[in-house]
Amino acid sequence: MAFDPASAAQNYQTAMGSSVTREKYKKGVAAVTVSPMAKAADNDQKYLENVRKSVDSGRRGNKMRAMPIDAWRGPALAKGADRLQSGATASQGKVAKHFQDYASTYEQIINETAAMPNNSIDDGLARVRKSIELLKAKAGKL
Repeated sequence: MAFDPASAAQNYQTAMGSSVTREKYKKGVAAVTVSPMAKAADNDQKYLENVRKSVDSGRRGNKMRAMPIDAWRGPALAKGADRLQSGATASQGKVAKHFQDYASTYEQIINETAAMPNNSIDDGLARVRKSIELLKAKAGKL
């Protein structure tokens, strides 16, 4: 029997749309007892090795360049735009936490950049640089 890619793709779509698959997925997620994020964090070296191999071999670059812009743009316009609100709603708690955690930094940015000159492009760039420096310092990346 020959492999039929079109049938395989259709079978996959059918299975992913099945209520049985949905329930099995939910049971599987509920059965997880160790945080997958913690396991991933404990394996940073392997992650870095695999990323480095992908970059060094050219695989990552080749895959990225092989994606025509319209293959990205089409779904972004057709699906992504319609999901902005639901995504924002789903992450509302994270966003609120971020703004709470960074409130003093944003206040500092507002105050310090307002006190800086703003008469030229160089002045504007200096204000942007100051903002980035303060945000990176807050994130521990400076």
